[in-house]
Amino acid sequence: MTENRPYCPRCYGRPEISGAQSHACIEALLIAADRGMQRVIVETDSQTLVKALLSDEMDRASSGVFFREAKFIMATLFSSVEVLHTTRSCNSVAHGLAQVGRSRDLGHPGVWMNPLPTFVNDLLVCDSAEPQVHE
Repeated sequence: MTENRPYCPRCYGRPEISGAQSHACIEALLIAADRGMQRVIVETDSQTLVKALLSDEMDRASSGVFFREAKFIMATLFSSVEVLHTTRSCNSVAHGLAQVGRSRDLGHPGVWMNPLPTFVNDLLVCDSAEPQVHE
């Protein structure tokens, strides 16, 4: 594993991309459900996460418990869920937020509603100004 990979606190501090991404997905789904959303689109640049969320193929992987938890949440808390793969270049907001998340204090979760921090607004403005290419 490289030092550039994020640490997943629910994976006992092991660096694991799929565990960290699935944990972030679970947290986002729970926040969406808490806000009363019924129809959601999960968009990720991780083909592994897309495969894991759309099939049982990854359920026995080291991050399988997180994949199963995310699928359970999607099946029970929402009326409609789409899982889409996008390129990293089209997922710049999530990538920017992940960079911030890597350096934050794990004891203080970063969930913002209104107003959003300036750096989040800046990421959104840059993303909306870039041409979008979907696969």
